[in-house]
Amino acid sequence: MRAHYLPCWLLVGLAARVGASEPAEPPKAPDGEPAKIVVTGTRDAQTARRDAATAKVIVGREEIEKYGEATVGDLLRRLPGVTVSGAPGSPGEVKMRGLSGAYTQILVDGERIGGHGRNRAGPIDLIPAEMIERIEIVRGGVAEFSAQAVAGTINIVLRDDTGRAQTRLRPGLSEVDGHVSPQIGLQNTGRSGGLSWLFSANANQRDQIADQMRHSLDYDDSGALQTESLTHREVTRRTRDASLAPRLTWRLDRANQLSLQLFATHTESEAHGDEHTQALIGTPDAARAHEDSSRERDLWRLGGGWRLRWNDGDTLNLRLGLNGNREHSNTLRNEYDAAGNHSGTSDSQATVREQGSSASLRWAAAEGGMNTPAIGAEWNDTRRSEQAVTLESGSATTSSDDKLEQRELNAAAYLQDEWRPFEHTTLTGGLRREVLHTHTQDSAGAPLVARYGIWAPSLQLAQKLGEAGSTVLRSSLARTFRAPRLDDLSGLTVRAPDNSLTRPDRSGNPELRPETAWGFELALERYFDTHSMASANLFTRRITDLIRRELTLGDDGRWVSRPVNEGQAQVRGAELEWKLNLATWFPAGPALQFSGNYTHAQTRDDAGNKLEDTPDQIANIGFEWQPAGPAWKLGGNLNWAHRYTVRLSDQQTRSVGDKTVYDAYVSWAMTRDALWRLSGNNLGGWGSDSRTTAENSGRPVADETVKVAGLPTWQLALELKF
Repeated sequence: MRAHYLPCWLLVGLAARVGASEPAEPPKAPDGEPAKIVVTGTRDAQTARRDAATAKVIVGREEIEKYGEATVGDLLRRLPGVTVSGAPGSPGEVKMRGLSGAYTQILVDGERIGGHGRNRAGPIDLIPAEMIERIEIVRGGVAEFSAQAVAGTINIVLRDDTGRAQTRLRPGLSEVDGHVSPQIGLQNTGRSGGLSWLFSANANQRDQIADQMRHSLDYDDSGALQTESLTHREVTRRTRDASLAPRLTWRLDRANQLSLQLFATHTESEAHGDEHTQALIGTPDAARAHEDSSRERDLWRLGGGWRLRWNDGDTLNLRLGLNGNREHSNTLRNEYDAAGNHSGTSDSQATVREQGSSASLRWAAAEGGMNTPAIGAEWNDTRRSEQAVTLESGSATTSSDDKLEQRELNAAAYLQDEWRPFEHTTLTGGLRREVLHTHTQDSAGAPLVARYGIWAPSLQLAQKLGEAGSTVLRSSLARTFRAPRLDDLSGLTVRAPDNSLTRPDRSGNPELRPETAWGFELALERYFDTHSMASANLFTRRITDLIRRELTLGDDGRWVSRPVNEGQAQVRGAELEWKLNLATWFPAGPALQFSGNYTHAQTRDDAGNKLEDTPDQIANIGFEWQPAGPAWKLGGNLNWAHRYTVRLSDQQTRSVGDKTVYDAYVSWAMTRDALWRLSGNNLGGWGSDSRTTAENSGRPVADETVKVAGLPTWQLALELKF
């Protein structure tokens, strides 16, 4: 028997055991009468969204579980205004509202997770979806979160079921192109006296296959076609990860509570790729190439907190945290000529280490009064070191050894108040002062220090209309900013092995200033019942000190890309969202629910050029049907992104085609505590297609078209509670 079939027999055995068990009798009281069963209700995600003082989208556990995704990226791409780059099932950059990931703030339990790296984008692909309790998308700026959120904030809240004694087990299998991979998740919660705990562990294996076809045209200095080639590249990647997230809570007395939480994950992957190049015109650099790469990453965060609650309801929260990140990658590439002779080797290794500490203190008045003021202060210290070594051997042997040491200090203080002048009116005002210190180095290794501070005021209004408050009118005005990338502030120049207009050297700019933006939101939300709602939201941002990359040709004949502050930009758009339960209007009809969203965002600089390499229009349309009672559920979703064209620089333009992804799932609840779930992602096999062109002084330089085939992924999982 092959080893990868063993988890399948484990699933069948567990299902048979659960399905054959008799229903448990209700517990008996000492006198033989049935014991009293107390049911404790919790507020669902939609009710929490309706009653929130600030504009946000809240996705609860029920929505997270529907499609059985293993990664957060696949889950996020169905949310309003969110896109994830890359093929479905693979890690990608999370983007919002037509802007790049650098404009989106990603938090875990309200804090940075660490490992943000150069782009300041959190590695959320490392967080298993099974560990998430809910996801909050905060549309406008609020004082309690960092103002580095021009597009918005995505706050991922980890599970916290402490106090309810329960164990959840979720074994599963996933399949892509005949490759079967096991997955398993475990959660245990309980309480003993004043101590309550949650233990969560997950292990996954994912196989990904990328099939790419690249058509390349290169021109000489006069604009005449020099080479034309067709390259087929196939890569097989296997990723394994394991995560732990234990949480302990001690209730010392009515006033004092201590908490301790650890999140740690280990990821390793190996990839093997083969390239075959057919020369249509000219001679290619390599007719065939083989590439082996590996990557290991360890990420952890340890946080502790103390909460003091006074008799009048005021609370004081102190949180301390430590985090670390280590990543090592290696890529070995061997190239061969048309005769099969070895023509060159490239060996690249990179190591990144990051460690940080954080502290926060927050006082908040008791809820329920006319106003709820809060005051807080935060501090973060992050140190990062990076070393990349590359050895090129061919007709000439070259080597490079780039080292970079960076440190970032972030301090903030804020004041926020929720004021309720009338029963259905909430006005939330805040003021935040954020100061950043960055320490990098110049080309000679000498230290460079950049310091800037931002005032970030915010104002949000929530007005419930009607006696039931089922219609909510929201508006907000806030100032946010985008800090420069850490390497963009460095004076180092990273030399490209094959320097050209399309592959320039990259240099930093120590004089770079942060982008700042004023944003306005206006939304109308209508809630029909606990499963039905509709909303429309308008948003706009005015960005100043826009950061763009400038391409120049140096005296040494090398192209250099350098960031500069250049002009302003305008972001505007609309978001529509709906969840409709057919039973609300037709009680005798089928148990059918529809959901979806549509976002149209326009991002333009003062010259009318599109800002970012991301679609202007995205949409999701989904449904869920219960064909045979509540035990069965069948659902599906269509994710679509419109084609677009963007100028990457004055010389480069990229066009990206439409994207359409189909997902579906079916679940069967055998008992109250056992459920089967079968889900399929990217059933249409969508990949991606793009075209990048470059020109200089009106003459063509390069033209490259890339098409990547996609593959559907199937997942079968058994969810048990006991």
